[in-house]
Amino acid sequence: MIASLFWTLAGLAGAGGGLWIAALFMPTVAALLKAALDFLKSPLGTVAGLLGLVAVLYVAGWIAGDVHGSNAVRSAWRADVAAKAKAAAVRELALRADMQKLADQVLAYDGVFSKHIDDKVSTYVAKTPDVACRRATDADVGRLLSIR
Repeated sequence: MIASLFWTLAGLAGAGGGLWIAALFMPTVAALLKAALDFLKSPLGTVAGLLGLVAVLYVAGWIAGDVHGSNAVRSAWRADVAAKAKAAAVRELALRADMQKLADQVLAYDGVFSKHIDDKVSTYVAKTPDVACRRATDADVGRLLSIR
């Protein structure tokens, strides 16, 4: 704990010494600021100050990317968005084609199955001409449901 206290005192002494040295240069800094403000009050100083301000703002805009580079970034962004939209459209078309192919296969299988069942019924009817063999109609279904 005593070591901590000594380090704190040494830091305060060092900071105080630093402030003392900075205070030695304050009159020089104050004189420079007064001379700069007096120059800026003159017409030539006002023009020079405005030109300097414009230059600083332009350089800050250039560095920030508001003046230079934003068009390149925007065009790259647009190109990326367009490429993603095109890729999504291609995926959508491929997905639609796959779904249509699958639906066509299922419908073809259903058609083959229905034809197979119809052929079996026709064969059974041909083998047994005296048996009433037919598919149920809506009236038959209604009659069967009314039996309950």
